[in-house]
Amino acid sequence: MDYIFELWHAAIGQYMSFESKAMIMLVLWILMGIIFGMASQKWTFVRSLYFAVAAMSTAGLQAVDVRGSDGNIDDSVAWFVAIFCVVGVPIFGLAVGIAANTFVSKLVQGRRQLPPDLSEEDFNEVANLSVDDNIVEFGEFFILEMLRRGTVKKADIDAVKLAYDVIDVDNSGTLTPREVRRFHKICALRRRYAAYLNLHEGMEHDNAVDWVTQMDTEALAKKALKLGWLCKVDLDDPNRPSDSRPLTPHANRAAPDVAIEVAPEES
Repeated sequence: MDYIFELWHAAIGQYMSFESKAMIMLVLWILMGIIFGMASQKWTFVRSLYFAVAAMSTAGLQAVDVRGSDGNIDDSVAWFVAIFCVVGVPIFGLAVGIAANTFVSKLVQGRRQLPPDLSEEDFNEVANLSVDDNIVEFGEFFILEMLRRGTVKKADIDAVKLAYDVIDVDNSGTLTPREVRRFHKICALRRRYAAYLNLHEGMEHDNAVDWVTQMDTEALAKKALKLGWLCKVDLDDPNRPSDSRPLTPHANRAAPDVAIEVAPEES
């Protein structure tokens, strides 16, 4: 059975939505009931179709009687009808629910609606999202609209904002090329140190990745400096590269006198 499901998924299932799969299951189950009626009970197509739909929609209460001439139900017939109803009833309910939901959604979308109001609560929710200036810029308004339409969740926005703040070390609300280059080098150091822990310290790969991810930038800089992956520079030196800056996640955090100058990786 597992092999059949895997074959179905590889051939067709992966390209279909859940709603399409439910509708196909409904059609296949109805066809199974029709085949049962015509082959086993010698019914006509219409009577077999009635049996399949009635058995699935009413759990057999309004289905065609399947008892034989002696008034008893054959064991094999009883087993089939029981399994057909137990599996068919939820399939029928699911398919009907999907169809009803699609119909209602189309009906609601087809109605003309006034533009949504912008309340003061909505304004305050995103006004200071990027910069604490009590002003809503286009990017913040775009996020607000996505939240109001239910396209994204507030928790997702908070996670994205946290990732943005890690790169925006001067808390200006904008990213400069130097900040992006700095973040790129920090990521390169994290990957390199994770590989070092895995190969030279015998740490499991996943544990090494978790360990390096939880390290703050200052600790990572000290480790990289000790291993010779970073070059110490004089931060007051006017000749130092323009993209060298302290490895600090925030501008107000103390950092070692280290700039992000990554030494070549050993082959």
